Amino acid sequence: MASKPYRRFTTASYYFLYYAGAASLFPFLSLFYARMGLSGSQIGYLSALLPLIGLFASPFWTALADGTRQHKRILYLTTLGAVAAGLLILLSGGTFWLIPAIAGFALFSSPIMPLMDNETLRMLGGLKQQYGRIRLWGAIGWGISAPLMGRVIEQSGLQWAFWGYAGLILLSLLLTRLMVFTPGTSGSPFWLGMKQFMQNPAWILFLCIVFLGSLTLSTISNFLFLYMKSLGINEGVMGIALTIATVSEIPVLFFANRLLQRFSATHLLYAALVFIGLRALLLSFARTPVSFLLIQLLHGFSFSLAWSAGVSYADQMAPAGLSATAQGMYAGVQLGIGAAVGAILGGWLYQSIGAAAMYRLMALVMAVGLLLFLVLDQRFKHKQERNVYVKTI
Repeated sequence: MASKPYRRFTTASYYFLYYAGAASLFPFLSLFYARMGLSGSQIGYLSALLPLIGLFASPFWTALADGTRQHKRILYLTTLGAVAAGLLILLSGGTFWLIPAIAGFALFSSPIMPLMDNETLRMLGGLKQQYGRIRLWGAIGWGISAPLMGRVIEQSGLQWAFWGYAGLILLSLLLTRLMVFTPGTSGSPFWLGMKQFMQNPAWILFLCIVFLGSLTLSTISNFLFLYMKSLGINEGVMGIALTIATVSEIPVLFFANRLLQRFSATHLLYAALVFIGLRALLLSFARTPVSFLLIQLLHGFSFSLAWSAGVSYADQMAPAGLSATAQGMYAGVQLGIGAAVGAILGGWLYQSIGAAAMYRLMALVMAVGLLLFLVLDQRFKHKQERNVYVKTI
């Protein structure tokens, strides 16, 4: 079996290549839709289609992987399917073929990272808190690839976003051939474990917390550049803002292990919600390029902190043999339903009350939601303590 340092290097390289590929395509999809002559509302619906399908596709594939214990083969299948569907988007001549191509892309691409996160945690074994130090190479890959691909697209055309994605993702797939997948063993039938899992109040509360954070993060990200544009801020500053947000992830991911050792994953998740709400509130008052750039420094403390805590908590809560399923469900809420609802709700609020009021409202929703979750969390803990006390007497 390969040595632990070699496996860590291979996994970190995978994250670098995968997110470099994602950065080659995802930021430029809306530009591709606009080039096809689609309206703003049509672009919005197509953008929501990806996370909506991911809500169901991610848990489906990861549950299939846990149920069959064929994690590596399913990762191969979904990766190849994502590359093929991505190229079909490029080749589609109109919305008639574009919609099924996007649906296929969402179907195959959404489980890739939950499967890989699960494998990374299995590989780390007793050092799972160091997940962030491997995941940060994904942020580095994104930060390097996005501006380079932007330059290539500017000079050679949008089609290179798709070819760049295909090439880099296939390179990442080659690395998985060097990985040793170690799925966990289950002490009970798969569906029995699923039933017990979904009846756990702490898990349901966790998914609700993730949904609220994802909802607000989606509202922030989907309408940030439109808000900046309305204030007369140019695209060059927007590019710098994206770079700052990406760079802000690196220290958070690097020190995530120390944070998880000192604080629980739940506490870090609550802290991330505070930063998300603060970010939304500060954006509502931002008016100058400098203010927007400074606020972007909070991205790492909101998204990356939430993601590290969420991956860790999902792994802790997963019953034996359902670790990939837990990651798929978490990603389905974080990158699926939360992102989709945030995009749709944010679009309605942006048009109805404007960006500043929208961000203030979302900050208020975050504050109220956080207080509610804290109360419920305490009630669950007191109930568990009473149950333990009753069993001991």
